[in-house]
Amino acid sequence: MRKVTPVIPTESEKIWLRELIRRYQSGEPVDPWVMRIALRDKLPADFAPSRMNPLLAGTNAITLLGILAVDPGSELARDTERVILAIRDLLIKNPHVRNVTAAEIAQQLDLDSEYTEKLFGLMATVGSFWASASGTTTGRGGLSSINVDREECLTAFMAFRDIQTQVNQILAEREQAALSASNALQQTYNLAVLQANIPTTDNRPPEILQLKPSFYGVGIDLKALWRRLLALFAKR
Repeated sequence: MRKVTPVIPTESEKIWLRELIRRYQSGEPVDPWVMRIALRDKLPADFAPSRMNPLLAGTNAITLLGILAVDPGSELARDTERVILAIRDLLIKNPHVRNVTAAEIAQQLDLDSEYTEKLFGLMATVGSFWASASGTTTGRGGLSSINVDREECLTAFMAFRDIQTQVNQILAEREQAALSASNALQQTYNLAVLQANIPTTDNRPPEILQLKPSFYGVGIDLKALWRRLLALFAKR
């Protein structure tokens, strides 16, 4: 697999992610409002949880990528991998199975049932492993059972190798999608420039893309894009 750009959280994001993990493991409620107040002396004044990288965390939940970003050797990641492999083995041994409970997987792997429910929830952050799911009766997050009766679910389980390979695949797909979108934007602008007959200093369409260290390795110079678009419409 080709090398992909890792997700590197900022120092502020690391603080938030560690608090999410702590609450996730302790069973404390995950309330962004309460957490933001509790971390007021550790986070910048303008920090907003809603602006977190969605690959790392949602509004009130963490992803496996977020966990690995601050704890590469996380037990949560290792145990989620065990759960996915156990479900895959179950489907292979019992092809007619469509519903899997956290309780049966917990018993098979000798894990705590409530802990396994949380791992069921984390599975969804790295693949389409279930079509529908049932929540828990404790209200502490996680899933008590999952339904896997769709083709994409079976494909996800059969293709799964390990968590690191899965994470690399997710990052590679996002990186490719971002690059494709950037290329499409550049091509659209180049075509507009040619149609408007806007001259450039070196007879080439101006570059609005920059290959530089960024989330996907490709950045868009929005200021340059805006200037060029203003020039384009001014000429028409």
